[in-house]
Amino acid sequence: KSALAKDIGKELGFDNIVEFNASLRDPVDLLGTPNNQGDTTVWKKPDDLAVLETGRNLLILEELTDCSPPMQNACCGLIYDRKVGNLHLSSETYIIASGNRTEDKSGAFRLSTKLGNRMRIFDFDVNLDDWCEWALDKNIDHVLIQFLRFKPDLLSNFDANARVSPTPRAWERVSAIPTSL
Repeated sequence: KSALAKDIGKELGFDNIVEFNASLRDPVDLLGTPNNQGDTTVWKKPDDLAVLETGRNLLILEELTDCSPPMQNACCGLIYDRKVGNLHLSSETYIIASGNRTEDKSGAFRLSTKLGNRMRIFDFDVNLDDWCEWALDKNIDHVLIQFLRFKPDLLSNFDANARVSPTPRAWERVSAIPTSL
């Protein structure tokens, strides 16, 4: 999911591509920090998101379903109203959010109804041919691709009770292991 969002952004030639891992952040990371100098509080917008106020941009909200309810609430305004705190997204900023389904038992929380109603949701199924095409394009080790064609059930065999499970992301990381030292 994450790699696909980045690939879309690169292919479409956005001015800026910002990845925001919402599950590792707090609502204040969207709202900005308060500056209490003077008579009123002024919210300082986050600098990593301020680049999205002008130009043609892509914001990738990573692991949205891993977010706490308060962070999901903060994302509601960002996604629907295109603003949160003093941050106002340009009209040409597009948003892709990724996350796992609760039924996959991967640690995802239920997406709040109000947040879900602000988005179009697409479920993706793992497809070996699609993954192999992507892997060839990304210079994933050919031996690994051949192995998965031989054992296709191992491309994605998630087990919520296992410490580690084979997933497309895990196979990409396997390919990064040096074959010689």
